[in-house]
Amino acid sequence: MKRFAIVLCNLLIAVIGIFSIFLAMTAPMLFDAPGSENNKILWVVFWAAVILPFTCFGSLISSWIVLFKTKNIKIGLCTLFIPPGIVITVLIMSLMLIQFYCQGNFSCSP
Repeated sequence: MKRFAIVLCNLLIAVIGIFSIFLAMTAPMLFDAPGSENNKILWVVFWAAVILPFTCFGSLISSWIVLFKTKNIKIGLCTLFIPPGIVITVLIMSLMLIQFYCQGNFSCSP
């Protein structure tokens, strides 16, 4: 049962990583509005979207290394979920800040 849970968690992060590739490919379109390149929060959104696929696949590899070397499931799952979780949290929080300060307008400068 533990192995099934580990494989399922890895599949979840792999699917998030695959879909985040499409998010990273469309991230440059955030700067289409004139003046949006001056929005510092939008730059955080951009870099979080670009870094997310690398974080997902890097955490997959590092969690398997930790699981095979230490045989500790808790540490392995922490290395699997914490790095992508941090990036996703930064992405969501920065999008919320843009909504709060700029009313969803990417070209404002908070």
